[in-house]
Amino acid sequence: HDGADLTDSILIASIDSCQREVGLLSIPRDLYVQTDDYGSMKINSVYAIAKQDALSDGKSKNQAEKIGITATEKAVEEVTSLPMHYYGMVDFVAFQRAIDTVGGIDINVKERLYDPTVAWENNWDPVIAEEGQQHFDGKKALLYARSRFGSARGDFDRTERQREVMVALKDKVLSLGTFANPIRITGLLNAFGSHVQTNLSIDDILKLYEIGGEIGGDKVVSVGLAEPPNEYVTTSNIGGLSVVVPKAGTYEYSEIHNYLRNKLRDGFLKKENASIAVFNGSGVEGRAKEYVEMLKSYGY
Repeated sequence: HDGADLTDSILIASIDSCQREVGLLSIPRDLYVQTDDYGSMKINSVYAIAKQDALSDGKSKNQAEKIGITATEKAVEEVTSLPMHYYGMVDFVAFQRAIDTVGGIDINVKERLYDPTVAWENNWDPVIAEEGQQHFDGKKALLYARSRFGSARGDFDRTERQREVMVALKDKVLSLGTFANPIRITGLLNAFGSHVQTNLSIDDILKLYEIGGEIGGDKVVSVGLAEPPNEYVTTSNIGGLSVVVPKAGTYEYSEIHNYLRNKLRDGFLKKENASIAVFNGSGVEGRAKEYVEMLKSYGY
């Protein structure tokens, strides 16, 4: 369909292997960003524009997709100041298959999700999910994660549901205990084919599986940029386009950087938790305070 290459969801997993903790951070799909090569646009368009540009330049489909992923990673790093070491790109087909492969997932739905805009995909039933403990197959989980108009805060509530789905999927995979086998993982990736792309090796995936097994549900922190009291973005209008921008101003990410560096604090810094004293020997008034604020922003 039109817009098939638009990035429906961008989710960052920040894994602290020292403390055995995970932070799941959602990037609003309508966040308005500036790129070096393609101008300004919503962040969910970066992959599509970069891929199409590469295809027009004679690149192969595989090369173009990697260029699109690289452009998306660069945009995400600009917004968050977090380095992107690995990626996984999953389309709707793989999303459903993954959940069906593990026999579905269980989620405690906080409030009834009613969205008539996707009723045609739900046997013409506008009720996507009732409140309370629910079991979702792949199709229902996809609707639960995709619905934008069934919640008061639109995409902001949707990203929270997407994080719930990821945690539920992690818990189900680990409870089965059958995916610690490299042959099984290789077989699954082969079965998914072009529906999944990643730069994670089989060894990387097995290591993540091992770490994940040591991380309880209470050690998974859900991080949003619009959840009170940490509201760093807001809706706006640029040239007639409804977008999301930092409250500090368009392209102004310093407050977001400070928040995320401390919220997703480096594991080694957190483990040592050392105090630092900064003294001003420069002769320039206020220089120590300047560096104190900078170090605090990195989690010291």
